[in-house]
Amino acid sequence: MTTLRFVVLCIALFTGVANAHRYNRYRPTSLPEGAQLGDSCTPRGQPRRCGEATLLGQTETELNEIDGIEGPNVCRVSKMYMQQTRSYTYQEFCYRNRFGGRRLCFTDCYSTNQCNGTMVNFTKNSTDCCDGFAQGEPMEPAAGAAGESFRRYKNRNSLRTEGCPVMLRENIMDCLEELALNEFLTETIELPDIVERFESETDPITVFAISNEAFAGLDDITRALLFSNIARETTISAHIGEGSIPKNRLFNGQLIQTLASNVSLHIGKTGNRTVKVFYVNGVRISQPNACQARNGVVHIVDDVLPFSSATINDILTEQSSRFSTFQQLAEEAGIAELLDFSRKSRTVFAPTNDAFDPDFVDCLLEDANKRYLSTFVLTHISYPAEFTATLSERKYVQTCAYRQSLIVTSTDEGVSITNDNIPLDDTDIPARNGVIHAIPEIIQPFTDIKLERICPGITATMEPTTPPIVVEPEVTPDPDGIPPGGVVVPPESVGR
Repeated sequence: MTTLRFVVLCIALFTGVANAHRYNRYRPTSLPEGAQLGDSCTPRGQPRRCGEATLLGQTETELNEIDGIEGPNVCRVSKMYMQQTRSYTYQEFCYRNRFGGRRLCFTDCYSTNQCNGTMVNFTKNSTDCCDGFAQGEPMEPAAGAAGESFRRYKNRNSLRTEGCPVMLRENIMDCLEELALNEFLTETIELPDIVERFESETDPITVFAISNEAFAGLDDITRALLFSNIARETTISAHIGEGSIPKNRLFNGQLIQTLASNVSLHIGKTGNRTVKVFYVNGVRISQPNACQARNGVVHIVDDVLPFSSATINDILTEQSSRFSTFQQLAEEAGIAELLDFSRKSRTVFAPTNDAFDPDFVDCLLEDANKRYLSTFVLTHISYPAEFTATLSERKYVQTCAYRQSLIVTSTDEGVSITNDNIPLDDTDIPARNGVIHAIPEIIQPFTDIKLERICPGITATMEPTTPPIVVEPEVTPDPDGIPPGGVVVPPESVGR
């Protein structure tokens, strides 16, 4: 009992100290003379700002070695803002001591959580490139040298050592003229709205400009199809992204909204830490950061970008003569909405209708096999969008199915996936939210034993894939398996 009393005493002492601390923290206060509860008041500290801040102006002060800055054209930027504050009133709060039962009340000046207070001015200081200058890329190392890796985002240390050596041109139009992209300019000059955006001082943009060599490689029919009076604006707009995105802000799987309605571009990346190659919708960016301007950046691409305003699900519907079975399975599995979602880029390896055994399809559509149906469909979907230009550089891709990956094999004959080397027949079908590759066989995520349990009488056509270990395929005849087949369809034109 002595021990129990000691424990109870300690608990009571601890509680008393805690309540005393709470009491001291929220000690009761009296209202100022003549003030009443609900009257407006001024808080003891700074009032909390709310709403949207308005930029009143900014000043720049160039920094030098005295400030620890070795690189050129680095400034201390002071921006002055005006913003509204929350309103404050005198309010009373009460609480009860947990053990003693004593009720304590205090009165203080507290926020009403309403954004209708006074307007205040404040200043934010930062270190950034001076007006008219931008950061350059770190030097690429010599062959075989370790060198310094590229930085994804600029930071304070890189500003301090490298500075901002790139002088910004006045606008995008000056960049295009300086780069002598005459063919691209010829098509653009016919579009006054686009020209206005190129010369605008606001609304930054990113232009993926088609090289003169790419225009020279277009046949007359393709050029007339893509740059006719009707299609020219859509084609050019699909090469212009919203916002200024220089090379150091490009990353694999990035989705860029363009000026064209419902058209997005997908960024892919290959290479290593020191040498990186970027692609947009499967087309190589031959000269990233070819020119930077006050209102954006120009990247030069090697070809006309393939694009589409339709989602993956829309394309499967439009080409139902080839993909109706796969789309039906996706809808029954509740995954069609995933293929309609436009804020994520995905790759779909879509089996053609000839790839499916009708008995296998009927089995997956049974109510008891809904879970296996989802696994089967998700095994054919991966993230992000991988056009063949980047897919050929991968060793494997992770699918959306749990613990299922696909081994990628690239040869002179083309790209194939899985241990069974299923070839990609019709590749790089672009969509607003990704890309579709048609395949002549299904990707089977189930083993023979598991598939026999799910669908008696049907065996798997391949071993399940496992990331990232490459296992040599076993070539064994399987007369009861799902028959290979499919139709090889020639690629469609780039402007679909």
